[in-house]
Amino acid sequence: MGALIRLDSIYSASDNAALAAAWTLSLCPKDSPDSWDTYPSIYSIFRAAGYDTYWLDNTPRIARGLDVYPQLAADCDQRFFTNLRADDQEWTDRTPYDDAVLDQLKQLESQSRLTTIHLLGARSNIWWRIPEEFYKYNRLSANIDIELPGDALDHVAQYYNVVYYQDYLLKQLIAHYQETPTILIYCSPVGVYSEWHPYSSGPVTPEMRGQVPMLLYLSPAMQRISPTLRDQLLQLNAERHNLSDLPQLLMRLSSIRVSLS
Repeated sequence: MGALIRLDSIYSASDNAALAAAWTLSLCPKDSPDSWDTYPSIYSIFRAAGYDTYWLDNTPRIARGLDVYPQLAADCDQRFFTNLRADDQEWTDRTPYDDAVLDQLKQLESQSRLTTIHLLGARSNIWWRIPEEFYKYNRLSANIDIELPGDALDHVAQYYNVVYYQDYLLKQLIAHYQETPTILIYCSPVGVYSEWHPYSSGPVTPEMRGQVPMLLYLSPAMQRISPTLRDQLLQLNAERHNLSDLPQLLMRLSSIRVSLS
């Protein structure tokens, strides 16, 4: 099945969703006063290195905090949007759930590929984000050991359901890629920066603010190609890292060097 690695020392590049994405997926330095799009994106870099690049997206095309994504997608060889709605539109049956992307996954052929799959996740209203068959937990079954009022218990239980659905999606992605030499990176671009968590209403300690737990999957074929890669990635847990380090990590893993001078 391959190796699944959890990294707990990764933090988002900014508390601003747009800047977090821009500084994660381009070579623009974190906190730079320059416009991020004056720097190469990771997609232009990988295309120049001979990779095919593919962007698959289930987030709204027009939405606050998401405006950098279409521009990043435009830097890819191919792109596909399963969600063509705007963020402030009412929920309808035409709004796709994140599993819509599964039908648009591409098989790896002779050319190496850098693929970004941008999911809606728990963005917007968490009661709208998952099919009813994934409503596994409620205030009674979620085994929540926090003293919370009833409505807050409902929200935490629904957050468990969102995680349950995302777990299903991750398993489907792993199944799709496990026969090819693949590194699958699964994370959120931005963490919680407020003092109180938006779902549980519980406190967020200073050391937890901005944290984005990251899962890495190494397929069996990738482990055969690079037997020491798993141990190298586990070493990332030894110190705090910022998602703005991701482009350099990807380039290092792919033996790509770029000079901005």
